[in-house]
Amino acid sequence: MISKTSLQVSLCGFMSGFCLLLSGNTLNFWLAESNVDLVTLGLFTLVALPYSFKYFISILTDKINFPLKRWLLIAQCIILVCLMGLARLNPIDNKKAIAALALALAIGSVIQDIYLDKLRIDKTHLSNRGASASGYIVGYRFGMLSSGAGLILLSSLVNWVTVFYCASALFLCISMAIHRVAENTFPSPSPSKYLARGFRANIIRPILKIAQGKRLIYIISLIILYRLADNLLAVLVNPFQLHLGFNAAEIATASKFFGTTMAIIGGILGGKILQKIGTSKSLYYFGLIHLASHILFIVQAKIGYNLTLLYIVNGTESLTGSMAMIAYIAYITGLCNKRYGTTQYALLSSIMGLSRTLLPASAGTIASYASWEACFIIITIIGIPGVVLTSNRAFKKLS
Repeated sequence: MISKTSLQVSLCGFMSGFCLLLSGNTLNFWLAESNVDLVTLGLFTLVALPYSFKYFISILTDKINFPLKRWLLIAQCIILVCLMGLARLNPIDNKKAIAALALALAIGSVIQDIYLDKLRIDKTHLSNRGASASGYIVGYRFGMLSSGAGLILLSSLVNWVTVFYCASALFLCISMAIHRVAENTFPSPSPSKYLARGFRANIIRPILKIAQGKRLIYIISLIILYRLADNLLAVLVNPFQLHLGFNAAEIATASKFFGTTMAIIGGILGGKILQKIGTSKSLYYFGLIHLASHILFIVQAKIGYNLTLLYIVNGTESLTGSMAMIAYIAYITGLCNKRYGTTQYALLSSIMGLSRTLLPASAGTIASYASWEACFIIITIIGIPGVVLTSNRAFKKLS
């Protein structure tokens, strides 16, 4: 039987994955299918910049003494309005309006995530860190499956206006489920005493409570570099697969449905392994095998259209990527002090956002000048430093 805590954590993950992909991969596919150029596709990753300012948004919302339920309702209303607005726009004629709505959607998603993260951190203890990370990732992947594969497959059957209306309806249902399941259990965001003490209490103290000196530099470097190759890859996967001749239904089934199924298996498997071998070893070994999986994209680029290989490439990448994400989330969650949980996790998420938005914005430019094989070779090389930072010697010395 699923416990109420597990259901809460999984719902948090579902909503995070659902909303993140809407302004990311799904938007990317919609634009790529409408023949928007690669450089513009790369620049569109910048609409997710609010995720890089999650730390400061967290401080601002903490200072405004609204009940948690009100903040969630505000955030969810913003997201819903943006989805309804996107349904009425054309990717070729309304790029600026789409960018503005996608940016607003990301802001709403960030505000929503801040308090869902707080719940998850409060529910996570040393004894259940692996299980909590696993439950979060499984929910996260189901959310991505819904807003990624589900909407892309739906787009092969109906127009994108209907797709966005369906996304709005599903989002509304999940929002209601979260409020129902979380009734009287989510922590109140009333400001703590330390938030009233100014810049040092708001900015400096939560950072210093995580780490100081070389250890802080190491943590920031690891958070940015560990997922950087994956984030660069995410910008190019849809246009790459469309370029090879795969249609929306094939991409949805092989890349999204099958890939997400493998990701869920990876999430469960990764959580169990992490519980046995610990976070440090999991970060290294999961990161290493995931980096190796990127080589399969080079093979796909060489061979071209091959549906069986598409399943193998995306299945392997999703399985290993989910395992690496389990270790990544467990590591970041473990850095947070419960007293500063919301602020610290928002800070670390902001750093994660740099790896997901600013740096991947260049991916489209790289792809427009280099072959697909060269792009994937470059991405694989870029992933090496992140894995090196998790090696036993580096981790023990600085972690």
